[in-house]
Formats: sequence, structure tokens, C-alpha cells
Amino acid sequence: MTSKNNRIIEKPHSIKTSLRRPKGKRFFPVTITLTQKQIDYLQKQPNASKLIREILDDLINARENIERDLPLISLQKQMIELENQAGELQDERDDYVGKTDGFGDYLQYGEHKTREELFRLMTLKPGAPDDVKVAFKIVRECTNAIKKLHDEIDAIKKRIIESE
Repeated sequence: MTSKNNRIIEKPHSIKTSLRRPKGKRFFPVTITLTQKQIDYLQKQPNASKLIREILDDLINARENIERDLPLISLQKQMIELENQAGELQDERDDYVGKTDGFGDYLQYGEHKTREELFRLMTLKPGAPDDVKVAFKIVRECTNAIKKLHDEIDAIKKRIIESE
């Protein structure tokens, strides 16, 4: 018993070529009736692949933007942390000054425009007691630390401006 393929092979050449598609054609014209749902599905396929490509491109672009902006975000976060530290240190210093009895009585103030300038420019009057001298030294060191924090904040601001 011969199979269908074997029967085709056994037939003359002229019959075998008639089973092939005509030259230059990619497909046989076939008439098929499609439902509206099938038509919609076939129309959505090219759009879906295009949409997936756009989503992937957007993800790649977003990653590149994040990588570019990450150092800037890190600098901004660092700046905010330093500003918070400086604010807390100023509050602690002001509380300390307010709790030290007679501290203001032994201080001399130079010409100042801001509270920070006041703390940097103040000096002790002669004859101040030891506890006021210690308090003055603590306030002075605290003020220097606040100034250093503000200098770091200014440096970070410059780096942020330069990176934009």
C-alpha cells in the first residue's frame, strides 16, 4: 500500500508541478468570511506589537533618566539632611543660651545683621565667671559647627547648579 506522498512521486512530472503554487505568488487566493471579532483581533495585532515596543522604549528612557538624575537626587537629599542638622543644632544652641543664667550679661555684641553673625561676633566681657566662659566656648563651637554645615550646603548647591 502506497501513501499519498509516494503516489505523487510516482506520477509524471507534469502532474507534480501542477500541485505547486504559481510562480511569483506567495499565497493562493482564498475567500474566508471573518466575524467582526476576528477582524478586530487581526487589526489589533500590529498595534499591540507597536505598543509593546513603545512601552519598552519608555522603560529604557526612564531608566536612563533615573541613572542621569540619581546623583542630583542624592545631592538634594544630602543637602536637606544637612539643613535639618544645622536647624537642630541652632535650636539646641539657642536653648542652651536661654538656660544659662547670666550668659547675656557678660557678652559684648559687635555690629550684626543676622543671628548667626551675632553668635560669631560676640565676645566675653572681662571678669566673666567660669560657667559663663564654658557656656561661651560651647556656644562658639556650636556656631562654628553650624557655619561648617552651611558651607557644605552651599557647596552642594553649587554642585547641583553645575550639574544642571
